[in-house]
Amino acid sequence: MIPKDSDSSSDGDWDDPEELGWTEFEWEKYLRSQDEVVQRYISLYEQAGQAEDRIDFVARQMDWDDLSGEDGNDDEDQDELDDLDDFDPYTLQRNPVFIAATALYQLITRNWELSIIGNPGVPAALAVSFQTSLFRGERNALLGIQSLDLGDYTLGVSLFKRAMRDLNVSMGYLNAPEFREGGVLASFRTAAMPQLFDLREVLLRVVRECRDEIARHPRPTDEDEGDKRAGEA
Repeated sequence: MIPKDSDSSSDGDWDDPEELGWTEFEWEKYLRSQDEVVQRYISLYEQAGQAEDRIDFVARQMDWDDLSGEDGNDDEDQDELDDLDDFDPYTLQRNPVFIAATALYQLITRNWELSIIGNPGVPAALAVSFQTSLFRGERNALLGIQSLDLGDYTLGVSLFKRAMRDLNVSMGYLNAPEFREGGVLASFRTAAMPQLFDLREVLLRVVRECRDEIARHPRPTDEDEGDKRAGEA
């Protein structure tokens, strides 16, 4: 799940924009292409329906091995894909976790907006509070993903835990009486709950991988640093 094709390092170095030399038009074209990738994820996710392995199904269709644990292509096909990807710079928008999280948040937010527009039965406070909880969760999740690209897995874990707390808040709002009285809100709740659980599953998988990375590369303690300085003396 942690991207292996990233050009980032522990110092946070991405592709040098001056060396790339792209114009604003070229960057806009690139960003639009990444928006299309997010929309493709949403389309595949909706096609998966209620399948229990829908997260892994979409990952395979996206030719990812990080989210599914399986290779989406044989070696020859993957080499061809890697060659094509080399023409584009690595940015956060290409991170599989970024794409998955962004797509799921967009899907939930879009359906929520469709549910409340023109629906006077939705209390304004509930509508705003639920929307705010989604915004906080997405912000913390995206900040966590950025931390991974900067090589700080411990910070990433902390931010993902915050995002999961925000998801719990969002789920709590969906247990309000208004969502259990039938109608549009009940239909929204039926669709949104599995999507929120899928978001949490994505974040849990990233947290597990981050902790594995932390265990493999533990940070030196103050005692270790003292021993090192003593040895240099």
